[in-house]
Amino acid sequence: MPKGLRCVKSSDLPDRFAMRVLHVYKTYFPDSMGGIEQVLLQLTTGLTARGVENRILVLSYNANPAILVRPEAEIHRYPITA
Repeated sequence: MPKGLRCVKSSDLPDRFAMRVLHVYKTYFPDSMGGIEQVLLQLTTGLTARGVENRILVLSYNANPAILVRPEAEIHRYPITA
């Protein structure tokens, strides 16, 4: 690391500087279980542990409830209308 720079965790910053991440994918737990879902789970779990606020936006055939609160992130499910 260059001289004079230091690492700062987002959890050490005031709320107005908190990092928020929106992950967008076609599906997520409990609607589907696959490799990308596992990667999202690992990614959001790790980021949450570092103070990052995560939300996952997905489509769902059964979007009830519309928002699922899981330990790693809020899952925002939108109905597939086709």
